Amino acid sequence: MQKLWLIVAFVLAVAPFGMEARAADVVRVGDGPFITGGGYYLAQALLKVGLDPAKDVQWIVNVPQPDLMKMLGREQIDVTDLAYQFGFFAQNNKWGPIIANGDQVAPNTAIATFAVRKDFLQNNHNVVIRWAMAYLQGVKEFNAAAQAPDKHPDIVEILAKNTALNRPELVKAIAPNWGYLNEDGIPPIDSIMAMQDFWGGKYFNFVEKKVSREQLFDLSVAQEAKARLDREKPFGP
Repeated sequence: MQKLWLIVAFVLAVAPFGMEARAADVVRVGDGPFITGGGYYLAQALLKVGLDPAKDVQWIVNVPQPDLMKMLGREQIDVTDLAYQFGFFAQNNKWGPIIANGDQVAPNTAIATFAVRKDFLQNNHNVVIRWAMAYLQGVKEFNAAAQAPDKHPDIVEILAKNTALNRPELVKAIAPNWGYLNEDGIPPIDSIMAMQDFWGGKYFNFVEKKVSREQLFDLSVAQEAKARLDREKPFGP
């Protein structure tokens, strides 16, 4: 059978995507937790190639990414989204080509955000701010290493020890595709609201009651943490 290669992507990562023509015309799509950034990117990619993500797809979900790689190699699925290190590994093993990254399918879309309970924030405000300051410092170091990994071997070593690649040279090889984290800590609000509309819109009905951006976001923590980090410089200049 003729194999058609279409575009699919994931947020931090790129996933190989193959669709083999079959009588049922149903594409087998493998994913982890469905209503996530990865599922959103997959659905947007399917729409771009003229497929209905609700009707033309058999979703195989809640599968760990290492298993999705293997399923792709065994042709048990036609497309999957993977963190970039897994896509890189799958391509090197000739299980499927990397076609596109998430930002090419849906630019500036959120990968993940942090949330905190209102009562916890109220009772532990200073702790949350200090945690956010440490996180923002890590963001700065991560982004700097992504742009110039040879100048930041300590960061590369940390990532190598805590990812599937496990080797600094492989981490450096995919450095331009590590993703980007906002150094001001502000999430991409418009993209998150667009996700809510999509999951509770024409194709899916997973959002029973939508919330406004005013209800969903309180940017004061990020703003205060960024201001204190710049002013106090607890981690050095």
